[in-house]
Amino acid sequence: MKKRNIVLIGPMGTGKSRAARILADGLDWQLADTDRIMEEYGLLKMSEQEFTGLDKEYLLRVRKESFGYSCLTDQRTYYLENYPMIVNEKGNIDEVIAMLVKGERV
Repeated sequence: MKKRNIVLIGPMGTGKSRAARILADGLDWQLADTDRIMEEYGLLKMSEQEFTGLDKEYLLRVRKESFGYSCLTDQRTYYLENYPMIVNEKGNIDEVIAMLVKGERV
């Protein structure tokens, strides 16, 4: 059977997440809430020296930049708590996809 997806689009606060949970439960499908996923993903930006001392266990992708490195993680909170001196941005969906496509695996 061909896999199918349902995508709900609309303004914030209109009940998309609630409707998605109801649909997923009713159809016995897996729910992928992009809002929740995006909360966990982060873009880390740091110098080469900071990168050398970084715990790379939770890095998904790495890209060499003119200033040092950009890294994609799905454990943003871990790096916020353990490396407060590095830049830790909450990336948007376009930035996360770009890193997944163009970044190198760790």
